Amino acid sequence: LFIPLKTSNNVFSVKELLSDDVSAAIKCAKRVVLDPQGIAAWVGWQVHCKNQDVSKYVAGCGLD
Repeated sequence: LFIPLKTSNNVFSVKELLSDDVSAAIKCAKRVVLDPQGIAAWVGWQVHCKNQDVSKYVAGCGLD
């Protein structure tokens, strides 16, 4: 299974995104937030995070 990003040539496999090596996940997240639609382009965010309290997941990330 591959996770294509709508506006990108980048394609990441689920195995890459779920591995202990987070470099693919970081590249994927960076690409998503640089999209003109921003994080809203990420379906996973729309389904699981939008309008939710995600503060426990970003605590300590300097995003306050």
